Amino acid sequence: MADLDQVGQRQAAVSEAATTYVSKMESIRDTVGSTATTSMGDMVSATIDIQQNEMGFQVKSSLPQGVQKQVNAAGKELSQAAKQ
Repeated sequence: MADLDQVGQRQAAVSEAATTYVSKMESIRDTVGSTATTSMGDMVSATIDIQQNEMGFQVKSSLPQGVQKQVNAAGKELSQAAKQ
């Protein structure tokens, strides 16, 4: 798992997840679109691959985003406490 202590690390983790997602989606598209006679099995396989890729992206990108939300919430609490 990526180290998510710094903002740059969280941004890099999301960027890496997006790059991997796009690469895999392009690969699926190329596989399905590479022949004029794509079978039903190929289409079903591509659909499953797309769903797996989508779930993987959601997991990999949501972790750093969740950490960032927690950091932002903690910052707000500190700011409010300092005002009191």
